[in-house]
Amino acid sequence: MNRAWKYCRQASPDEMLSGLAVQNRLLERYAAAHEFSVVGEIKVVETGTPTDRESIRELLNEAAHGAYDILLISGLDRLSRNVWDALTIVSKLFACGIRILDASTNEEISADALDQLSLALHQSLKISLSE
Repeated sequence: MNRAWKYCRQASPDEMLSGLAVQNRLLERYAAAHEFSVVGEIKVVETGTPTDRESIRELLNEAAHGAYDILLISGLDRLSRNVWDALTIVSKLFACGIRILDASTNEEISADALDQLSLALHQSLKISLSE
């Protein structure tokens, strides 16, 4: 299916370059170019560091209830500034059968890429702890 959900997050009200309007336009153009039907969106101004944010709870809840099939983002850091937290969110979305597309790079975030990133992070952590 091609039911897409847009997720736009801006860290502060005065952030200009990656603001909500810029992200939204990018996601709208991407959805139109790929003939996705946008069925919902979240546009929020909040920091991306806490793991238990209302916007993420809503995103996961909608995914769990089958509201959408594709999540459109303008970068993985929009889900979370913490890589480990982003991996957790992505894993939960994958468990719901959601495809995640990064409109800024025109790439799909795949389970293989997620596994490779997780492995690289674990290796990096082992190296830094042993030093």
